[in-house]
Amino acid sequence: MGKTAGKVVIVIIILVVYVATSVGTSLAIMPLEDEAFSASPAINLIREGHMGCTVLECRGFYNTRMDERTYWQPPLQYLALSVWFRIFGISLLSLRMFSTILGIVGLFCLFVIVRKLTGNPVAGILAVALLSVDFNFIFSAASGRMDMMCAVLSLAGFAFYLTLRERNFTLAIFLGHTFTAASGLTHPHAIVTLVGMVVLNAYLDLSRIRVKHVLLALVPYVIGFGAWGLYILQDPQAFYDQFISHIDRKMWGYTSILGSLKTEIVNRYLFDYGIHSKSTLIGKSKALILLAYLIGIIGAVLMSRKSGAREKKSLLVLLLAYFLGQTFLIIGNKSLVYFVHIMPFCAAILAIWASTLWGKSKSAKYFIVGLLSIFILIQVGVNVNKILKDPYHSQYLPVAEAVRQYDDGSKLIMGVSRFAFTLGFNENFIDDPSLGFYRGREPDIVIMSSWYRDVFKFCGEWDPALELHINRVFENSDMVFDNGLYQVYVVRKPANGT
Repeated sequence: MGKTAGKVVIVIIILVVYVATSVGTSLAIMPLEDEAFSASPAINLIREGHMGCTVLECRGFYNTRMDERTYWQPPLQYLALSVWFRIFGISLLSLRMFSTILGIVGLFCLFVIVRKLTGNPVAGILAVALLSVDFNFIFSAASGRMDMMCAVLSLAGFAFYLTLRERNFTLAIFLGHTFTAASGLTHPHAIVTLVGMVVLNAYLDLSRIRVKHVLLALVPYVIGFGAWGLYILQDPQAFYDQFISHIDRKMWGYTSILGSLKTEIVNRYLFDYGIHSKSTLIGKSKALILLAYLIGIIGAVLMSRKSGAREKKSLLVLLLAYFLGQTFLIIGNKSLVYFVHIMPFCAAILAIWASTLWGKSKSAKYFIVGLLSIFILIQVGVNVNKILKDPYHSQYLPVAEAVRQYDDGSKLIMGVSRFAFTLGFNENFIDDPSLGFYRGREPDIVIMSSWYRDVFKFCGEWDPALELHINRVFENSDMVFDNGLYQVYVVRKPANGT
């Protein structure tokens, strides 16, 4: 077998493992509320011709007219999903496969980036291999949230820019910012991508940038966000109430530079990699993954001091831009789902450092083999453990089955949005923690969850009449199912009054 054929076989194995792990995870993890919020506007665009999110009760919860128009996120994923659902059907697996396929595109973009910067296809393949097993990347590939689409569009922008900048600088600038703009029309996290793209442009090509390049770079933003602006003008107040309040929550929390750094490191990195008191044994083992990434980054920094080529330092510059962007621009939300944006750069840097160190000595080879073997084994172990736990079948489906026993097709069911994937995106199911207080109709069946309990705790502060209404609903209900995580209540008769 020749070298080229061998590389092709390795790439195929990597992709097979990635797809198998992503699909396995898709079949095992419970739906997220955000997945229902992503699917509902796309489904309504197909069925009703509008992008309203009808799975969620809007009245009384600051989601002004979200059932008519969805503004809490930019619309590009909704539009893409509406096309995807028309072709492949509406289901949870279909939604998640959209992200899985996008993940393959992201892996290809990472290969292009690394090969262009190093001239070494082996380093590119290694970067793809490391990212393809990363448990955070796999989670996004198995989730219907917009994170994977946003991250892949960002990677595509960097790939086009780096690939074309020497042959056609003008086109490189245009395509790089076109994909960055598309990323911004998918999720607000793209503000970090924009920072990264501008920093990379300046770092590599500041002396080449002219006014025409700046104006050309602005074109996709003007066109894309101008089109979104026309949609926003249909209901500016709803946009303000949905999007601006959502952004405020993400931005809230800044205290100081050191305080923000501490929050970023502790709440995102240490927590996700099991470095906290409540972590399990498998959770604690993830600390070795973080350690491997840190070794690669530190090693790359030390090596970069001996190299004068700016291209070889580009990924370190991007990593720093992303880290600072996530630290100081996305302050109030340290959600783990945002790891998909920064992990490609971590994997690429680790791969480049490892492939460079490989030829130094025999002891270096042993060290690299040991380090990457531990890295991959723990990543695979975390992914397999998630699949084996299978909360979708063990905890989620039994709830839906219990509800169906008491539903003749005409019952109004209220519960968290994730149950729309089994109970239907229709008028008989709604995520309404007020239990019909604002819509004037009580539920026939209630799926109780920890989120609903948290909302109920504050009902009295919001409106004493709301608290009274909720208490009346449960006084007239019987609990017919309890698996510890969810309880199903059947209402014996409508509660008196609202």
